[in-house]
Amino acid sequence: MNSKYILKTLKTILKSKKLTYKILAEKIGISEAGIKKMFVSGDLTLSRLILICDLLHISLSDLIQASQNRTITQLKFNQQQINYFSKYPHYFSFFLKLCAEDGDTKDIVEKYQLTEKSTWKYLKKLDELKLIQLLPDNKVQFYHTLPLTINPEGEFFKNLIGKYANTFIQNIQNNKEERNKLNMTQFRLSIENSNRFRNDLLKLQNSYQRQSEVDKVILKSNELNDFSLLIAYGEISFIPEVINI
Repeated sequence: MNSKYILKTLKTILKSKKLTYKILAEKIGISEAGIKKMFVSGDLTLSRLILICDLLHISLSDLIQASQNRTITQLKFNQQQINYFSKYPHYFSFFLKLCAEDGDTKDIVEKYQLTEKSTWKYLKKLDELKLIQLLPDNKVQFYHTLPLTINPEGEFFKNLIGKYANTFIQNIQNNKEERNKLNMTQFRLSIENSNRFRNDLLKLQNSYQRQSEVDKVILKSNELNDFSLLIAYGEISFIPEVINI
């Protein structure tokens, strides 16, 4: 494991737990300058790394897992999978939830009050569709690498994305909590700046998707919230056309 990614992940965890270098230095008995030098130079002994992990209440193996610089995979479904999901879209929803939970069904079962039989039927069908390998005790192994995004090609996914987007927007509008926001705006940009805007959006999305992977490792399930992001951009106006009157 590259120490660069371990130190980068440690910094992220410290920030998440609101621990400054000064506080960390006091807890492990060295100067704040020593901590800063350690993170800049990468000169971190195994014993000190384990000590920091203990202070952060995470295991060394969890830190290494969170530090893996995993590439976000784009998954493209075959025609058999598309046909089945078109007929039974709730299986697609279960698959997306399963990916979000890294193959762990516990929270899905609890949240949706699924019976043992229903859970097994979902997993069995996904296994038959070659999206997962079903192991003993309902353990799951994916054929693709997580995290992933879905390739939206094809009529099924266009319709499904439209349906999901409409439902999502309605839920945002109906939910008045401060953390739920719906913003719409329009720009007039040069081609160069519009391309930069797209790239910046994708970088931000990927950054927080990787942050999600870290949070899932270092935090307990009850400390995490589901968070959804809908991005739609293009050289198209959402403002209706003005007509002659």
